[in-house]
Amino acid sequence: MPSPAPPDFTRKSLCGCEEHSRGWVEARRVIYDHELILIESGEFDLECEDRLVKLEALQFFIVPPGVWHSTSCRLPGRRHFLHFDWEWVRVREGSPVMTFFPAHPQTDFLRRAPERIPSGWIEGKIEEPERVFALLDRLRGMLDSRQSHEMIAARGVLLELLLRLLDENPRVQQRVRHSEELAYRMRACLDRMVSTPSGEQAVCAALEALGFSYAHLSRVFRQQYGVTPVGYLHSMRIERAKQLLKQTDLKVFAVASSVGYADSVYFSRLFKRHTGISPARFRSTRASILPEV
Repeated sequence: MPSPAPPDFTRKSLCGCEEHSRGWVEARRVIYDHELILIESGEFDLECEDRLVKLEALQFFIVPPGVWHSTSCRLPGRRHFLHFDWEWVRVREGSPVMTFFPAHPQTDFLRRAPERIPSGWIEGKIEEPERVFALLDRLRGMLDSRQSHEMIAARGVLLELLLRLLDENPRVQQRVRHSEELAYRMRACLDRMVSTPSGEQAVCAALEALGFSYAHLSRVFRQQYGVTPVGYLHSMRIERAKQLLKQTDLKVFAVASSVGYADSVYFSRLFKRHTGISPARFRSTRASILPEV
């Protein structure tokens, strides 16, 4: 839920959006809830205990309670922030909102995350910026109204916001779709190479024209199809050779050449590895499987 503020506390201090110029610095402090920081543009440095976090455009960071932190602006930009609690809490009377250094924080008032939530900071990339920032704008408007029904409804908006930031499924699905598309493009490229004489080096060069290293491409292809690109190409060539051996009277060396192998001995060895028999033996079985007329 969005953090409840004391009646006389400025709501904008708990949920807002600000433009910052280079050199802007936020005082070192401890908060008693969680603060979600989202960078729309520019670059910021966040000193969180003994760690320096460089936040760039379209990144987010969640600062947990009880952690000394301060922020400064490296490149001018827009920064959003929102204080919230992972669960509904009734803020105890006398609870501070934040404590600035060198004062000592009142640890009894810290509203820590439940056990199912990571206890440290959480960070990541904003995958759907238009929707995320639209949700933030809506949330600010609801919180500024101070109407009870708007405050209740704001919990749902906050939940959607956190889901869009933290849910891995859309990112996983995006990576899967990208891998599937890349593997399909590789397969189309290899299919065009079936009849073209080409060794492994030529295969690597042809695939790297897609804009990735062969090691990455081979890993993606194997994940999708269970074989390496070269293994797939050999398999396709052998299948094509089997058709030619059964449907034509081409000599073995001519079949080898037709499917991209200049060396007929190498082709015969590879053919036997794939089928268990030599090309000549495979051809000899043609008559036994032809339908009677």
